[in-house]
Amino acid sequence: RLSLNRLRWIYQQRLQLTEKIVPGPNEDALTAGIQSLSYAIKRAGIKPEDIDALFVVSESFPYAVGSSTKIAGKLGLTGLKYGVRGEFACKSYGEFLDIGASLIDSGRAKYVAIVATDASQALPGDDLEFSASYYSTSTILGPDGSGIARIVGRTSLNYDLPDFIRKEGVEVPEHEGQGTSLAFRGMILSAIIQHLKHYNMPVDSLKKKTWVIHSPNGSFPNEALKDIGEELGTVLAKKVYDEKGNLLRIEPKVK
Repeated sequence: RLSLNRLRWIYQQRLQLTEKIVPGPNEDALTAGIQSLSYAIKRAGIKPEDIDALFVVSESFPYAVGSSTKIAGKLGLTGLKYGVRGEFACKSYGEFLDIGASLIDSGRAKYVAIVATDASQALPGDDLEFSASYYSTSTILGPDGSGIARIVGRTSLNYDLPDFIRKEGVEVPEHEGQGTSLAFRGMILSAIIQHLKHYNMPVDSLKKKTWVIHSPNGSFPNEALKDIGEELGTVLAKKVYDEKGNLLRIEPKVK
């Protein structure tokens, strides 16, 4: 068992979190997914039946099968050509943004919806218990000029890094291998290096442009910034120590 002071240190100092959202009674990942996609459809001002592809991604599907079709049925997506579910909300969300944009570029789809959705679940006392939250975000991709933002470039990669897993029949996920932090940092570092190279962007653009780094908690992005800076020869984050030499946090030098 962890002491209250230790819990506070993990939550506030190491993970740099202040609160988390948990599902209410009888709420699960699909509850949140249906809600967020309904908002997205209304904001996009389109008809549900005009969506050709629906990708639903999660780490906490409440059903073994049928997740994408359940959301489609609730919201009237009757014109679907593609209905797919993916594992890991964050990782496959980025992949399906790329795949969805490719479907639109090729003329195979007019509108593509991507729903990332999760309900809090973690091994008691694990870092995930403090950070895994209840949320959903939905994005709708459409023809060029039809939205609030334009995709002008895409870089995607995928390789095997130890993260966390949930075995069949096991209620909560557990960390695997060297831990989630190293897996996260490795993927972010590799993606940014490839993106800079792919689009011939100078290293200095890391300080002059806006970069949004996936943030499962407060500390992981800063750890990734430090790795990126060390790899590319620029200072993006620095370690901060107390008077006894104990590491307090990694402080970003860019926003």
